[in-house]
Amino acid sequence: MKNPDNLSAIILARSGSKGILNKNIQEIHGIKLLEFSIKAAIQSKSITNVYVSSDSEEYLSIARMNGAKTIKRPNNLSADDSSSEDGILHSITEVEKKEGVIGRDIIFIQCTSPFTTSKDFDEAYKKYIYNKYDSLFSGVQNHGFIWDSNLVSGINHNEKELRKRRQDVNLQVLENGAFYIFQTKKFKKVKNRFIGEIGYFLQSEINKYEIDTYEDLEINRFIFNRFIIEKNIIDNSHIKLIVLDFDGVLTDNLVETDSKGVETVKTSKSDSLALSNFRKKFPDIPFIVLSSEKNNSVLKRCKKLNLECFQVNGDKKVFLEQYILQNNIDANNIVYLGNDVNDLTSLQFVGYPVIVSNSDISLFQYNFRILKSKGGNGALKELLHLVK
Repeated sequence: MKNPDNLSAIILARSGSKGILNKNIQEIHGIKLLEFSIKAAIQSKSITNVYVSSDSEEYLSIARMNGAKTIKRPNNLSADDSSSEDGILHSITEVEKKEGVIGRDIIFIQCTSPFTTSKDFDEAYKKYIYNKYDSLFSGVQNHGFIWDSNLVSGINHNEKELRKRRQDVNLQVLENGAFYIFQTKKFKKVKNRFIGEIGYFLQSEINKYEIDTYEDLEINRFIFNRFIIEKNIIDNSHIKLIVLDFDGVLTDNLVETDSKGVETVKTSKSDSLALSNFRKKFPDIPFIVLSSEKNNSVLKRCKKLNLECFQVNGDKKVFLEQYILQNNIDANNIVYLGNDVNDLTSLQFVGYPVIVSNSDISLFQYNFRILKSKGGNGALKELLHLVK
């Protein structure tokens, strides 16, 4: 359980970036940079509240949709020469006006490091607390030889001496700008993110390239495709069952009702084509749909897709336990794709829990795979592409 009034996240997301136009909402694999930061913060076990400060109503709307609280930043604090410290101080002041307290500690998260995870936040905060630091910054190991460009002399090496092996050079920490942790009370006094005794937290090397230029953005897109997507590949040999929720997964979670009270839903043709192709490739992997809706359109759509559909009353996990017992399936070999709170117990029960990108906010605090796709907009297609 999150400890109230302990650690709060502040994300600054002004709209007037110069190096990359609208940098904070640029996308990697369909996910906005701002969304990466918010979702990682919400999934953290250490962070109590997530605040996004922006001068842009568009950005604030995105923040609210992803579960963050919002702070409207005035234009005079959103200019090119405005400091992050000014934005942080404004955020603290606004929250304290509205809520009375923001938290003992602040984690300032920047949107320029999309691969920072909730685990990074939790482990960094644990180190911060254990060592009783006043502040801490994230970084990566620097393996290079650094030179002073004016004097053309070595900084972390002596150019006059025999060149050392890289591994023999003392550890150098390169600040990567992903996040900073500091005490709220002391920050308000000194107005600087670096306070008192300073610690650091080393992240994975994939977090080395902070996004400031279009080249950085392309590098991060490559990293995502090479290291993140491939890392999330699901080995088909381990999968014995794929379970799908219906509303909000195969549909966009919206219902249209005509004058006669007949309800209709919208599904994705790309999902049905992907399902057909998947079955040709992996004919031995069965599918079932678990739906809480007693709706004839659900049954008709599932019948057309040749999906066995069970309309379940109560906890879906109870039904799923009975189903896998009868069919001799291990829960660890099940993929479950859901989107809402009534999927939670089942998602926690199976070996491969997956949720769509517009799932209920409460699901983001768990360590579930999160698709880039929304329900009814190719979510099943994306999931099936992960099964190799």
